Amino acid sequence: MDKKDALRKMVVDTKWESLKDVHTKKGKDATSTVLNNTFWKGVHLCLKVFEPLVRVLRLVDADVKPSMGFVYGEIVKPKREIKEAFSNVEIRYKEVMSIVDKKMKGRLDAPLHCTAYMLNPHYSYVDESIFDDGNITTSFVDCVETFYSGDDNTQDQVVNYEFQKFQKKEGTFGKKLARTCQNFDYNPG
Repeated sequence: MDKKDALRKMVVDTKWESLKDVHTKKGKDATSTVLNNTFWKGVHLCLKVFEPLVRVLRLVDADVKPSMGFVYGEIVKPKREIKEAFSNVEIRYKEVMSIVDKKMKGRLDAPLHCTAYMLNPHYSYVDESIFDDGNITTSFVDCVETFYSGDDNTQDQVVNYEFQKFQKKEGTFGKKLARTCQNFDYNPG
């Protein structure tokens, strides 16, 4: 978008008109496109949708790989930004979100990713609504059941007591070090 004004100035300049190709059908179409507001609105929307996704791709493809506790959380942000780009009108963003969700399915939305996201204070201490997300909490329970398979007492302890301490930031979870994680500026490189 930073080249929009320069391109528009270029096609209305007298030097532009002196070019022979400008007077061909393709030249006229190019000029018309550059001056078309609808075209630029489409470019703007495209950038608002794809920039957040490109950030995530760079993140997971970087030399410094993000820990599992950040992967899911860093995908949640672009999904939110994409919805905002479409003014939170579901009919407008539904198709794009369907593609994103399809690519995530079974790869980046596994119970372990969701659990790591929920248990990462960088996200959950800042946005406690994470604890109200049924998919996230179900993933957490699935992980606890898998990790402590056959040990009902430990499962009960983790889900009903330890997790409550984490949510309420009690005990170790309320210490200064744990609370500073919410302000951690995550940037892997």
